[in-house]
Amino acid sequence: MVYWGTGYKTSICEDIGFLSILLLLICVIIIHMRIAIPASGQTVNDPVDTRFGRAPFIILFTPETGEIVSLSNPFATGSGGVGPKVVQLLVQNQVTHLIAPRIGGNANDALLAAGVEIFLYEGSEPVSSALELFKAGKLPLMTSTHSS
Repeated sequence: MVYWGTGYKTSICEDIGFLSILLLLICVIIIHMRIAIPASGQTVNDPVDTRFGRAPFIILFTPETGEIVSLSNPFATGSGGVGPKVVQLLVQNQVTHLIAPRIGGNANDALLAAGVEIFLYEGSEPVSSALELFKAGKLPLMTSTHSS
């Protein structure tokens, strides 16, 4: 038996069971990753769009489950200041990583404030190619703003 400071006692088995569940929950929270990529079309076979805020679609990929979701960008045809609005959309969809060629200053600041890591991809290949490079660790972490 283990006695806690409050006088509550549990068996070692109960403690281990509780700690196992707690560790599992922590791992799920820490490991969860959702990647966003601006795209010219709705699938991973469409090219990465060079315009973060004005890309017609955002492809979301969850590595743990293999889930792929295509979001229509409601701000693609908006006037001025669309980058931070797209960042809000990404945050609402629990994005943790962004792969993009360029990010405007305001969007960059919003992404950093939200804790989203930004990886640089300078190509016009399909979204699937950018994902493969990311998985292989071949995309650099963006450390400065690239205006869009």
